[in-house]
Amino acid sequence: DEEGNTALQFASASGHENLVRFLLRKGASVDSRNNCGWTPLMQAARSGHLTVAHILLENGADKNGRNRLG
Repeated sequence: DEEGNTALQFASASGHENLVRFLLRKGASVDSRNNCGWTPLMQAARSGHLTVAHILLENGADKNGRNRLG
């Protein structure tokens, strides 16, 4: 979208576990960043979707990533 969010970021923020798995299998970047520096893991955690966060971590998401806010 205009803010740089990817399909994986939308799926992660919305808690769509099966879609997150599908997108990762299809090659979505687990550490993609939107214009504010948010990753799918950050979006899942911010929205309280812990299962999605675990899926992302199991697929190599950077747990030490920072956005523009730190």
